[in-house]
Amino acid sequence: DFGTGYSSLTHLSGLPIQQLKIDRSFVSQIHDSPRDSAIVSAVTRLAADLDIEVVAEGVETERTAERLRELGCTLGQGHHYATSMSPGLLPSWARTRPLADPPSTTRTRLLRSVR
Repeated sequence: DFGTGYSSLTHLSGLPIQQLKIDRSFVSQIHDSPRDSAIVSAVTRLAADLDIEVVAEGVETERTAERLRELGCTLGQGHHYATSMSPGLLPSWARTRPLADPPSTTRTRLLRSVR
């Protein structure tokens, strides 16, 4: 969970990280704060260079999802995609979501479905 708490750039090189989450505090301000938008963009580019997936937290609107795509972030979570649900409902929900890219694995299918 990059952006708050005890996150540090040293973790990006010192730990076996496959995925990085950008905190909602940055995501929620990408339309109003050039600084937060620049941070999201820079973290996304850095993660891509390190071959790490990026997930943006707190995506609440299509406008925010579109801006994140413009900044290079293709995975997100938030109420724009779905509200909270019990784990038992997830497989049914995922089957009904359109996929932009053909999935290669079940994990990829679930990740892509929350775009």
